[in-house]
Amino acid sequence: MKIPREHYRFILGQKGKKLAELELETATKILIPRQEDTSEEIRIVGNKEGLDKAMHEIQLISDEQVSLSGDTQSKRRLLA
Repeated sequence: MKIPREHYRFILGQKGKKLAELELETATKILIPRQEDTSEEIRIVGNKEGLDKAMHEIQLISDEQVSLSGDTQSKRRLLA
């Protein structure tokens, strides 16, 4: 699954806590590329139900960041 690299930190959470919670809730293993990796794909390993739920949750996190950055840009335009 492709997610912008700048969103990885929100999926990981502080000290990897968010990632651990996601893995526990979805019974999956979520593999996020390291900074030095050339791959930009998050890999998820587990059963179909867990995969679907993990993908959905990760997409929600990413979508929220897109929304927040869009709001920030809108506010900057209004203040300019």
